[in-house]
Amino acid sequence: HSGRQLRFVNDVAARVSEKKPGLLFSTFAYHYCEPVPSNGVRAASNIVVKLCNTRQNMAESILHPDNAFMRDQTRSWKNYADNLFVWEYAITFQKLTLGFPFPSEFHIAEKYRFYADNSVKGYLIEHEYPECADMYALKFYLERKVLEDPYQDASRLIPDFMRLYYGAAGAKVLQARERLRDLVRAKKAFITWFPTFAEFHFVADADLAEMDARYDEALAAVKGDAKRARRVEVARASIR
Repeated sequence: HSGRQLRFVNDVAARVSEKKPGLLFSTFAYHYCEPVPSNGVRAASNIVVKLCNTRQNMAESILHPDNAFMRDQTRSWKNYADNLFVWEYAITFQKLTLGFPFPSEFHIAEKYRFYADNSVKGYLIEHEYPECADMYALKFYLERKVLEDPYQDASRLIPDFMRLYYGAAGAKVLQARERLRDLVRAKKAFITWFPTFAEFHFVADADLAEMDARYDEALAAVKGDAKRARRVEVARASIR
């Protein structure tokens, strides 16, 4: 399918370029067109191929075994397109589980460093719903920072954000998120981009109570600071 699609797109691009030279033309490696062509055809030099990360475990690193498919696809497609982009999904989309918690922030830097190492030249990060997506402010910040420099010391980015954005509450918010990360590892959670309720069973009632207590402590730490208290409540929404 991808070979047939590329032949079509290459032909359209060649014809249009005769009248409008210098343009780039975009196509997708998406669902049935995800596998690389098997017949030797490759994208022309003026084609952008956007590889869509549709099968990822949202809660784990790109380097985790769960995400081997996207790693393999990236390594393969870089040999078939001079202009390889990634269409990355940064939130979960299922209406009934929109905003449920998954600690992807701990792996964002690793993901974009992998892409940079494998000749990815551009990104579209789909990340809607700033008021209800899980930890939107933190994750959006990290996406922006690592795209500026995927090789920076990313270990400082999360603590810096927690301190600057949440103030005295930052340490407790971070503890709640680290607890979530530990649960993903212990229970081997797999969160798809259209997740069901069952995919969040890695969090038990006692775990929710423990994280909720950290957010109570976070709110106490910023008592009287309405702006930061609001930010803490938005962060806590995903576990509620």
